[in-house]
Amino acid sequence: MKESSVPAWEHFHHVADIGVRGSGYTLAEAFEQAALA
Repeated sequence: MKESSVPAWEHFHHVADIGVRGSGYTLAEAFEQAALA
């Protein structure tokens, strides 16, 4: 993940279920955004 990524989350198509991608300035922030999804 790029360091310039703003905190956000998105759903994406996955063959088994649904994917969730979190992004943030830190790893903790990325996990927080994924949890919000």
